[in-house]
Amino acid sequence: EKAYESAFDWDNVIRINLKFLDNPEKAKSIIQTKSKSETGALMLAEYYEEKGKKKEAIEFLLIAKKYENAFVIAQSHNEMDSYAKFFLNEKNLEEFKRIAQYYEGKNEPGKSGIFYEKCGNHQKALTLFLKGGEAYIDRAVEMVGGLKNETLTGILTEYLLTSNLQSVPQQLFRLYILLGRYKEASEISITLSSQEMELGKYKNARDILFAAYRVSVS
Repeated sequence: EKAYESAFDWDNVIRINLKFLDNPEKAKSIIQTKSKSETGALMLAEYYEEKGKKKEAIEFLLIAKKYENAFVIAQSHNEMDSYAKFFLNEKNLEEFKRIAQYYEGKNEPGKSGIFYEKCGNHQKALTLFLKGGEAYIDRAVEMVGGLKNETLTGILTEYLLTSNLQSVPQQLFRLYILLGRYKEASEISITLSSQEMELGKYKNARDILFAAYRVSVS
């Protein structure tokens, strides 16, 4: 191992650690800090697969660019979150669509919406975010506020105004700020501030109004 390491032959260092030293942590560290070798990553994936560690096997199959193999393991062992995480900061429309369709088929609309958004299918993403419930409303507001699309704004606004979510005023305030509709945002801020005062939270009430004021004069 030391001889291979002195020669910067990282694939063989990985092989020695996995096959003879049973030291996957050393091999993993090499992939993460010294060499992005696809061959080395594949050796690690095979090692973890033999050990029954599917999550780790998926991670290194992806580094090795064995996407199909990784997807099959993720799909068959309910580890799609591990697979999907890898692509969050990537630009791969084909994979985004495949992941989105997987989550949609599994009736996980919010997660599906994240990847439809990355595909550029914003209307479907919004529909799925709203179907996903309160946990995905922040994501819906961020997306629609950034796009400034009248149709999507109308769909989201109607949803918020007809829902029973307690966070409706806060979400409308955020949406209007993102859209640059400061008049509506100021009206919402007054409502929010009044609610806080009724609860005796005077500092919160003041902070809400001050935040709205700073936005309006910026």
